[in-house]
Amino acid sequence: QGDASAPYGKKHYGRVRDNVKKGNQKKVVLWEFIRGLLLNGNTTIIKWENKQEGVFRIINSQKVAQLWGKHKQNPAMNYDKLARAM
Repeated sequence: QGDASAPYGKKHYGRVRDNVKKGNQKKVVLWEFIRGLLLNGNTTIIKWENKQEGVFRIINSQKVAQLWGKHKQNPAMNYDKLARAM
């Protein structure tokens, strides 16, 4: 048995927290931040390898981590921390 509103009668537990609002600001999660960098077209730090398959390459990992840290207001951000978050 299961929840009739759920696909195939399966119950779904938990929730997806992609966009959590903090005050009046929308909190951007890491995948949205990376997508923004890719769409921005700054190929000196990150670029598409195969856009149709969603494959990308980080060219300058320190710069990406620095930008993510600036966005998160965390000056101690480094690539190791960023990679764990991915």
